Amino acid sequence: MKTSSKTTDSKFSIVRQLLLAGCCAAFLLAMVGKARAADTQSADEAKIRASEVAMSAAAVSKDLDKVVSYYADGAMVFAPNSPGATTKETIRNAWKGYLTPAGASTSWKAMKVEVAKSGDLAYTSGTYDGTMIGADGKPVKDSGNYLTVWKKQTDGTWKILIDTWATDLPVPKAKP
Repeated sequence: MKTSSKTTDSKFSIVRQLLLAGCCAAFLLAMVGKARAADTQSADEAKIRASEVAMSAAAVSKDLDKVVSYYADGAMVFAPNSPGATTKETIRNAWKGYLTPAGASTSWKAMKVEVAKSGDLAYTSGTYDGTMIGADGKPVKDSGNYLTVWKKQTDGTWKILIDTWATDLPVPKAKP
């Protein structure tokens, strides 16, 4: 069966229009997705900043359970002069050592919060101040810097994935 060139051109024109409409729709969806990601970035930053403030307040009030609740499953904590804590139990024990001794205290303030464009990871960095109890049982003032990596959970909350800090105190002298 023979088709006229007019009918064939008409079919190609419809196919071209459908392809063009499909490409335009895909482009618009991609742009809307990017706009939404940008919109959630500032909201996510605000959530993480609020979590930093609340977690520091929990540390000041020595609420061990609340402090540990900010860590994701599989989180890791790397503190100065300590082995890495890589389970909830070892993270709890590490924080217990910082929070429970009489005279011990700690607090911190995020100076920078950066949320990845992907919207699933972020980091905070800032400074901390505190008092720890030295090996001789005497209080030792401490201050330093920290870096924390946060991961967005499936329920939209943010939890700590990696937490590490560096003290400004000099390195302890080796025993002879």
